[in-house]
Amino acid sequence: VPYGHFIGRKKEIDQIESILSKRGESNVMVVGQPGVGVHPLMIHLAKLIDEGRVYPQLEFKRMMRLDLEKLFGASNDRNQQKAILADILEEARGAGNVVLVIDQFDRYVTSRQDRIDISDVFIHAASDHRLQLIALVTPGSFEQFIQPNQSLMNIFETVEVSEPSPSETLLILQTILPEFEARGVFFPYTTLKATVHLTDRYIQDMPFPEKAIEVLDNATTFAS
Repeated sequence: VPYGHFIGRKKEIDQIESILSKRGESNVMVVGQPGVGVHPLMIHLAKLIDEGRVYPQLEFKRMMRLDLEKLFGASNDRNQQKAILADILEEARGAGNVVLVIDQFDRYVTSRQDRIDISDVFIHAASDHRLQLIALVTPGSFEQFIQPNQSLMNIFETVEVSEPSPSETLLILQTILPEFEARGVFFPYTTLKATVHLTDRYIQDMPFPEKAIEVLDNATTFAS
């Protein structure tokens, strides 16, 4: 289910905007568990920039996703991979208004556990303030692979995206309710409240809001 919810995320949005608006090194490391809404947060920020509802320093910026998985899947030659990436980053620098969003950033900054270490490319790119980076990582990956690299820590400021509370999740479900109703399925408020309560109690291996949304999504499928 695509959901554009941002309940309780004003603080994180403000933090990211503030960092990106700084002079000098202004790159963001967004740390959050899968399912807490990191990717929708990026979509929302891009929308705010597009609508001009951001700090003046961010007006006319362009947020672009850099798909490194696709890039490195196209060639097994490490030198060629780094050369292609360097060209992409140089083009972004030349544009002067690009913010690159990189998912699973930890996969590309260490050679441990079958990962690829191209951290030197990012560190060099970040030294030119015409280019800005937003790196997305999970808390575990951040602690294991990012924090030990002081050179990387020096070019990023960290923003943590925590799991929303049950009450915030209930508001999120109310916000995205029209997406379910468009399928011809209607959930009363009591059902939404019960969904939050029961998923909070019985589903421990998945965070809010994803687990509550998934339950409703599955119910919608069966009801259709």
